[in-house]
Parts: sequence; C-alpha cells; structure tokens
Amino acid sequence: MDKYIILGLIIIPLIIYNYKYLLFFQQNRYETKRFLMWFKDKKIDYIEIALIGIFLLSFFVSKNYILIILFLLNFKIIYTNFKIKYIKPLVFTKRVIRQIFTLSLIEILFIYFFIDSKSLVLILNFVWIFILITNFINSPIENIIARIYLNDAKKILKDFDKLTKVAITGSYGKTSTKYIVTNVLKQKFNTYMTPLSYNTPMGITRVVRENLKKIHKFFVCEMGADKKGDIVELMDFINPDIAILTSIGPQHLSTFKTMENIITEKMQLIEKLNPNGIAFINIDNEYIKNYRIINKCKVIKVSLDKKEADIYAFDIKINENGSFFKVNINNEVIDFETKLYGKHNILNCLFAIALAKEIGITTDKIKIGIKTLDYTPHRWEKKNINGYTFIDNAFNSNPISSKMSIDTLNLINKEKIVITPGFIDLGEKEEFYNYEFGSYMANRVDEVYLVGIDKTLSIKKGLIDQGFDSTKIIVFKDVKEAINYVYIHKNKNDVVILLENDLPDAFSK
Repeated sequence: MDKYIILGLIIIPLIIYNYKYLLFFQQNRYETKRFLMWFKDKKIDYIEIALIGIFLLSFFVSKNYILIILFLLNFKIIYTNFKIKYIKPLVFTKRVIRQIFTLSLIEILFIYFFIDSKSLVLILNFVWIFILITNFINSPIENIIARIYLNDAKKILKDFDKLTKVAITGSYGKTSTKYIVTNVLKQKFNTYMTPLSYNTPMGITRVVRENLKKIHKFFVCEMGADKKGDIVELMDFINPDIAILTSIGPQHLSTFKTMENIITEKMQLIEKLNPNGIAFINIDNEYIKNYRIINKCKVIKVSLDKKEADIYAFDIKINENGSFFKVNINNEVIDFETKLYGKHNILNCLFAIALAKEIGITTDKIKIGIKTLDYTPHRWEKKNINGYTFIDNAFNSNPISSKMSIDTLNLINKEKIVITPGFIDLGEKEEFYNYEFGSYMANRVDEVYLVGIDKTLSIKKGLIDQGFDSTKIIVFKDVKEAINYVYIHKNKNDVVILLENDLPDAFSK
C-alpha cells in the first residue's frame, strides 16, 4: 500500500519533471552530447537532493514521517513549477509526442518491475536518464523518418528547375541578411524565404515540403551550423545557385572546438557552390578576407568601407530615425536610406544590393526594397513599450555582433542601459568573451543589468576592472524583473534600453 500512496504523491511532480527535461532536451536540439554537456553544467536542484535524502531517511525513521515530508516536497515542486513562465515553452511536435509515448512506457515499466516503496521516491532523479533512454530507443525510427522527408524535399527542389536558390550563412547577420535580401528580391520576383530560424536540415525540409511552390522564382535559405559537417550536408541538400557568407566568428566554440574548424566549415558555403554560381563575401571579416578560396565560381566582395571591394558604403549617417548611406558599386554611386539601425545592418543591405544588381533589378526597385525594410524580429528591432524605447537584439548574441550593438547604441543621445545574460556555447572561451564584453561596455553605456548570477560574473568583473561604477551594475533573476526595474526607476523620455541576448530556459543561470 505504501508504494501506491507514494506513487500518488509523486505522479504530478513526475509529469512536471518530464515536461522540464523534454523542454531542455528540445532546446539542446535532441542531441545526447549537447544534453549531457548542459546537464553537467546545470544548476544544483535542491529538490532532487532532498529526494535522495528522503530515500536515506526511510531506512531509519517512521514511514509516516516519510509520507509527510514527501507530501510537503510534492507541494513545493508543484507550487514552484506552476509559477515558472518559460521563455520558450516545449513545442509539441510529432517527434516530441513520440518521445512522450516512449518515455511514459519506460517509466510505467520501471515503476512496475523495479521500484519498491522506499526507492520509489527516487524516480524524479532518474527522469534525465529516462530521456536519454527514450532518445536511444527512438533514434532509429527518427532517422528513418528524417531520411524519408529529406529525400522528398530534395526531389521537390530538383523538380523546381526554374527556381533560383540563395543560401546564406555566417556566425552572425545571416537572419537579418535573409530578411533584407528577400524584401529586395520581392520588388521584382515571387520570393520565399525560410521563416524565423528554420536553418537545420529538418527545419528546411519542412519548409520545402509544406510551403515552397512552383510560383516562387527565388528561394532564400538560411543555413545554420554548430558542428563540423553541417554546411556540407546543407549544401548537398539545397545545391544553391547563389551563396552569401556574412561573417565568421567564435560562435558555437563548444561544439566546433577550434576557430579553424569554424572557418573551414563556414567557407564550405563557397567551396561547395556550383562553379557557375555567384558568391558574395564580407571582406571586412578578417577570417574571410584571409581565406584562400579554391572554387572558381564568381566571387563578389562586399565591405563597409574598403575601396578594393566590388561594393562598399561611405558617407554613413545614423540617427534615431535610421541609417543613411551612399553605395559605390562598380563605380556607380547610389544613395540609400533605411529605418534599420547600425553599420552591421548597412553591411547586410550591401549583400542585397549587390545581389539585386547582379541579377538585373533596377536601382529604383532596389532603393524601394531597402527603404521599406522592416525590423528583423529580435535583431536590433526598435520597440516602443509603455512609452519606453527598447532595442531588441535578444536573439543569439555573440562576441563580435555584441560590440557592433554597443557601438550603435552609443550613437543614440540618451541614457543607455544594457540588459544581458551574456553569451553561451563558447566552450572554454566563454568566460573570456563575457569578460571582454563587460570591458567593452564599460566606457560606452551608463548602466548594466545582468540577468542570472552565475553566467554573468565574468561580465561584471570586466566592467569593474575597467573602472565602471559597481552601483550601476544590478543583477536580476530574469529579463522581466530587469524591465520592471526600468519602469519603476527610469523616466521613459530619458533612456534607451538594449536587450542584448535572451538565453533559452536551459541556459539561464
């Protein structure tokens, strides 16, 4: 009977823990290695330690005391977790539903065959192991399903013989460039782009199978990579006609291991391009500039200010209304304006301008495409919330793009506040780059609100080591708490707030 009482007490916490760990597994891209790296680095769960304590106590104290303690702990788990509002909740895809089915079956069998009334209290400690077992069991069927869908998507692309495919990758800037290129191409051609951050083989597969139509003349495809072989796989899948390489930097160092691996992989976008294709590269990036391209395809060099480039910008002016700049392309000078902020967005515009010129879109149409650009979601997106000016750059910040953000913020003539949790996925260099970020901000912003205690220690140290006033550094548990502090303590007309990165729940610490 004790076994069933205890099972009744823990069933709701078990469902809660299943949800949490499935969410964290999804945010780690369903990859066992990434999930184990996250688990190794995750915050101590005192409730899980308490469960082990209850198990040990059960050998020495009355069962009634154990049930009372377990009841109180059960209440604590339910109360705490129902208050949590996840930044990115679990998405119930077909894959997740299959995982839930297998996970539930494993747990039922485990309880039935192996658990007695004492050790039943430990089942919540095993959830992360059950997730890994579930993935191991489901992997063969998931691989078969993925292969079927991928082959179907390849066949669709092959059948669309009049479709021009544009592939875009880079350590940063690829999503913004995708939006800009698409808006310019739309001035003349029926164009479809991969939405949001659909940049993995399965994400792109879904887009091709469900959304791409024969009426589309251009397909603008963002390609993501966080380990060796990712770009090669996507190039084999998409077989693009045009390639745009926006940047190379120390993003995903934890999985790439070295900068050399990142450089080699990102450059596969150019090396694997059809020799009859056209490549656009950013020569302001030293890693790209210094790389010797073997492919004989046409290469067009893009730069913000280097006159040896095929297209470059000059006479740049940025204010609260947007960016204004001139472009020299093949000795033709054109004036442009856009409501987007910053030199990094001007660089992204240059890729679109160069591509549009190459395929014969008129200058007037290109200018309209640039002028009518809207903000890319969470990439230097200007927002007015409750009368306050926010710059939302919350998506996947990195060491290089963050400096561009601070430089652009510095041009705005208001009190400047940065809200940030810092960077992740940088391996052994993570503390170094977070420290550098703090150091860089020190003389360029007025206040810094750090989100999370553990991950932001290096940022705080970098700020203080550069003489930044420690009273202007405040640590909050989440972004919402930091924003509420702004509402209470700051005048809406005096400040601009930069949201620099917003970590998924699995990485918020």
